[in-house]
Amino acid sequence: MTTPSHKSIAKVSKDLRVTGTMQTKSPIFDGMAKIIAEAAGTADGVRREAETVMSSGLQRFLADQDLVTREEFEVVRDMAEAMREELEAVKAELAAMKAAQD
Repeated sequence: MTTPSHKSIAKVSKDLRVTGTMQTKSPIFDGMAKIIAEAAGTADGVRREAETVMSSGLQRFLADQDLVTREEFEVVRDMAEAMREELEAVKAELAAMKAAQD
């Protein structure tokens, strides 16, 4: 087996730096590169399909739960805050009435 010359190694190195890919004339490497590119495309398609299935499943799951909307939550939160303020006012009024009695 022969070892590659310094010039051929330098050319491959330069090709990788300039183009980001290796320039070959070998049909084996070209075929392998094509297969890898196709596999990457297929893997990306599978990933997108999996994301779609997971998203649909999660949306279905959340729709089946008895969850409140953000708007409903905020309305109830505002009502609770108003009741808390009213309770504090009643407590202050009761304390004043007790103080006046004594």
